[in-house]
Amino acid sequence: MPKILVVDDDPAVLATIRQWLESVDHYVVEAVTTAEEARFRLRTYPYDAVILDWELENYSGVDLCSEYRRDGGSTPVLMLTGKDGFQNRVTGLDAGCDDYLVKPFAPQELSARLRALFRRSPEKFVKTIKLAELEIDPALRTAVKAGHRLELSAKELDILVFLAQAAGAYFTSVQIINAVWPSESETSPDSVRVHIHKLRATLSSDDAPPYLVSQRHLGYSLQMEK
Repeated sequence: MPKILVVDDDPAVLATIRQWLESVDHYVVEAVTTAEEARFRLRTYPYDAVILDWELENYSGVDLCSEYRRDGGSTPVLMLTGKDGFQNRVTGLDAGCDDYLVKPFAPQELSARLRALFRRSPEKFVKTIKLAELEIDPALRTAVKAGHRLELSAKELDILVFLAQAAGAYFTSVQIINAVWPSESETSPDSVRVHIHKLRATLSSDDAPPYLVSQRHLGYSLQMEK
């Protein structure tokens, strides 16, 4: 699932965005209120998109975006602002933001604009993943194997989507935690192993080799022919 960083100094706006994206789109969402916090996280953790307010307390979101781009940051940035003017849009786009959404906005439009940003990286955010007899739809939150829907917990599905997007590659517990849990999560490798064990049992069948395999020092991998 995509991991989103939201930067806004209005707690009410942060809460609204976070609740919507987590409950409706099932994204992993992290929310911060200052440019300093945002700068630290952007330098430390990977994100799939950044939602950035234009006017932060004591700092400009436009300047933060420009700084991020100068440092080589490439994550898509969606700028939120109350400034609805041609020159303001030009300023934001020239600073390196990828899209522009004027407050107040409908949360449905926010979701649509994020999906549009993700479509620019179709190899990572494909709608449906098909691997042999397994079909996963991240948007619908479903996984079907040989015509039968799999009963998975939310985190099991997140792990399955992450592994399926790079089927054949190995990922350590730490890499999986960074991908499907919030940054600085207290989730441990032991918790990942529990989820992997349950997921492997759900995917397994008597007449086929295990799809979810582990390799010492390498981690976990989904091994299925496309």
